Amino acid sequence: MKKKQLLCVLLTGIMLLVPYSGVLAEEPEIQTEELTLASGVEGEEAMISRFDRYVMTEGQEYELDLDGDGKTETISYKDTSVTDEDNGNYQAKAEIYRNGELLFSLESSEYSYYWRLSYCTMKDGKTCLLAASVSDNDWTAELLLLSQEDEDSLTIVGDLAELSRKNSETSENFLSGWARFGYVSPSEEENQFTVTWSDTLRATGIVEADLTYELTEAGIQLLEPPYKIYRLGMDGELNGEGQDWTAWQELDVKKEPGSEETAYTVAPEEKVTLLEMTQLDGTTWLLCENADGEQGWLQDPEEFQYDEESGLYGYFKEALFAG
Repeated sequence: MKKKQLLCVLLTGIMLLVPYSGVLAEEPEIQTEELTLASGVEGEEAMISRFDRYVMTEGQEYELDLDGDGKTETISYKDTSVTDEDNGNYQAKAEIYRNGELLFSLESSEYSYYWRLSYCTMKDGKTCLLAASVSDNDWTAELLLLSQEDEDSLTIVGDLAELSRKNSETSENFLSGWARFGYVSPSEEENQFTVTWSDTLRATGIVEADLTYELTEAGIQLLEPPYKIYRLGMDGELNGEGQDWTAWQELDVKKEPGSEETAYTVAPEEKVTLLEMTQLDGTTWLLCENADGEQGWLQDPEEFQYDEESGLYGYFKEALFAG
């Protein structure tokens, strides 16, 4: 047998003996074409889904301009989280490196397992980092905006979770306490970016909502609603095209949020599109459009809806609830 043939036989035998784990090899330090595209270089939108486009991978190097001087630096991070299963102690920790040297250390102040980092480049070219600490059931404990304000380190500008979500101290905030960070997208407006959150409404179950933030000299602020919303598919993936909702009961759509005047009525089995959501006096309203192009506002109910006969929740057949 020739040497090349013998080598092929030996390699085949070795591969058959090694159990397949779904990943043949991991080489985080080597940029593949897809990872290169995710680093903000030309052509990235061709391959990267909007869920993963700006997500950073531990150990992967990214060419980013954190200080806004028009020149990129090599940025990476290392997960240093504490995991003590015996005593039930967990703390998300991470180290962020610039050109191979430690730039900033992250420590979560909440019960969480690890940090999930993303980046967002502003219109002027400066890049900020977003750090999400992940807790049980993928809940976002914190969502910190990190900006380089001086040469030596990063500054925590604010916590977008605290700014956006309701809790015992901020009941006037827009999102529910259940809401989870999805991904970040740049904006065409100066010093602005959009964060897509997953949230749960009583009418629809889980939806994706685009909230836009602005970085100012005073810090970070959330722009006023309405905010665009999107329907999830039954597999939990975002439905980029099919945004129709099928009502299983008659719905009264108002002309304005809080109005008593009816714009139109949605019949059972009728399909509508939900475009945006806003709030009035703590109540959530959904901008609803029917097949004739008529628009109005549908109130999110104060209590969860359940139909025992059909087993349906919410107002629509497509409503998808966690748990």
